[in-house]
Amino acid sequence: MNPINTSWDQPKETEYDRLPPLFKLDEFYPCLRGPGDRYCYVNARLTANSGSELLLIIQLDEFYLCLRGPKDRYCYVTARLTANAGSELLHIIQEYSASNITHYDHNLIHWGICVTKTCRQYLGNHTVHEALEACLNSSLQQTYQLQARLVEDQVYCTEFGETVPIDTGDIIVAAVFVAIVILNILGTFYDFRFIQQKSLVGGILLCFSAKRNWERLRAPPGEGPEPRRRRLNMFNGVKSLTTFLVVFGHSPITALISSNNPHFTELNYYNPLFHIFANGNLIVQSFFLMSGFLLAFNLLLVEEKTKLSWRHFPKITMLRWMRRYKITTPTLTWLLYPFFFVQIDPTLRRRARCSVVATWMRRFGNGPMWQTAVGAEVDACRRDWYYHLLYVNNYVDYSQCMGHAWYLGADMMLTILGLLIFCTRSSWRARKTAIGVALVVGVLTPAAHIYFQNLNAIVLLSPEVTRNFLVNDPTFNNMHKRTHTNIVCYAMGLALGMWVYKLMNTNFDVTKYKKYRVIYWCTFPAMLLLTMSGGVFYIDGIQVPLVVRLFYSPLVKILYGMNLVVLTTGTVFKLETVYRGLLEWRGWAVFAHLSYCAYLVHVSVIRYSAANHTSLLHASFFHIALTYFGQLVATFILAFLCWMMIEAPFSQLVKVCFYPAPKEQKNEETELTRTSNFIISSK
Repeated sequence: MNPINTSWDQPKETEYDRLPPLFKLDEFYPCLRGPGDRYCYVNARLTANSGSELLLIIQLDEFYLCLRGPKDRYCYVTARLTANAGSELLHIIQEYSASNITHYDHNLIHWGICVTKTCRQYLGNHTVHEALEACLNSSLQQTYQLQARLVEDQVYCTEFGETVPIDTGDIIVAAVFVAIVILNILGTFYDFRFIQQKSLVGGILLCFSAKRNWERLRAPPGEGPEPRRRRLNMFNGVKSLTTFLVVFGHSPITALISSNNPHFTELNYYNPLFHIFANGNLIVQSFFLMSGFLLAFNLLLVEEKTKLSWRHFPKITMLRWMRRYKITTPTLTWLLYPFFFVQIDPTLRRRARCSVVATWMRRFGNGPMWQTAVGAEVDACRRDWYYHLLYVNNYVDYSQCMGHAWYLGADMMLTILGLLIFCTRSSWRARKTAIGVALVVGVLTPAAHIYFQNLNAIVLLSPEVTRNFLVNDPTFNNMHKRTHTNIVCYAMGLALGMWVYKLMNTNFDVTKYKKYRVIYWCTFPAMLLLTMSGGVFYIDGIQVPLVVRLFYSPLVKILYGMNLVVLTTGTVFKLETVYRGLLEWRGWAVFAHLSYCAYLVHVSVIRYSAANHTSLLHASFFHIALTYFGQLVATFILAFLCWMMIEAPFSQLVKVCFYPAPKEQKNEETELTRTSNFIISSK
């Protein structure tokens, strides 16, 4: 007779049974029997210490101690964990990593290995890759009963005495840089010694005078012949604060890449305040709204003297394009003709920065993670630089080259859209209709991407997505950085520019609306809450319904833009003094001048900060704060040098060569040139 199966009487212990009990109570009344007895009921969140087996994703051997003699080699590798048989630890790691929105992918380990010391015994008859994998497997098998396979395209090795050869691109960029430095020295010297001698050459040299450019940087905001533009000083504050927040949002990348306690980062995803950073991409919409406002407002000011028509569109567009992008090499053609057409707001800054990234930046440091954090961007910029030249980089995916510069490509295309509306539509009704159509397109296109490509409503800054600088995230590539998905706030800026212009010309009396100041005061808290609202998409264990994603993505931009509309209108027309006093502070003008340069260089500062570490750092709120302020200071120091030596001189050079003092008899071409200069200089 077969024995009766009694396995149901003794169920096999599961992983759930090994978890700590969810509820546990000591005896209540026996506890409280005498004076001083106390009973407490507590809620606690489980954590793991830094020695937890689950958290071994980043380890580094000593870097400089490894590279001490000939043939010494250090490799930074990424490997995927495996196991020959069923491994309980691997199963736990895979289940834990499945929550990929708030957790690292612990299936991937990132180790810096001193090959010639740690893996010496495996170097005999094996290639470097084979020796690394065998060495890694030996260590993992001995300690964790696991194995790993190297990710082939993520093995970066450094040898003792290894140098990067100087190529033609390095020489060209160095020559351009030396020429710019010499021009700045000559211009400053000429300003001090030969100021009374007037000539074309002298006027060109004065463009590079550090003395004059310093005065321009310190000049009070709102100076100029048009008094109505003086009421727009609040944009200096908005631009500066937005730039500070952009750097703040990107600065934790250093901790994400090189910390020895990644669980600290994972726990912060449950902190509501963290979502100010996590959904900080929304604040970039401030730039789009300002850009649309200034384009519409300035075009309407220009139209008081010059009637815009469709014939002006290609001329203004081409002039704007050429003025933004014409300095690359030191040949005679590229040094004379292109320099004259450069508009350093913000294109030459980007082209110069792209040139430096693609050439000399790879020589500025070294470390275990140098190749993965800096070398990857260098290689991408040497391959993809021309997309930035053509302003289509925001439609190029999976490129590490200046990924944050997607905004500039989108802004250029949106500017062309704004020019098209104002140059081909002459009546206010037609322009308002065109802006309305653009707004509808801006609302529908993100929803279409979400529906047909099953994207998230926002870019979810998970640990793995962020440590890879977002380049592999489908939501970032297909929706976040595209021009057609960022039309909403730009169209609202165009409409706001027209509305403010009209109110200024009708002697608008704001005093009757002061009873609504509470709405104005709610704009900052409302924008903060809108930013934090993205936290709902980070909740573990829930799949946000498609209909919620479809409505949230365009709606949050509309609400954010509406708050900016209320804030801008109230500040321009002096509804109150609290926010206006903050945003119109004179000191913001300096930071506003430097903001675009700062925007372009800050990611390089962050990459350098992360890649130059030779040991892991211990992440904490205090360390992140110190890192942020250090990176912010370094960013604005570099931005200051960029503005003084490149942006300000070449902006003045364009005016000297192409916008001389107007003659008494004007023709249409002169008016058109002055029109495009006025429009572009305000951006």
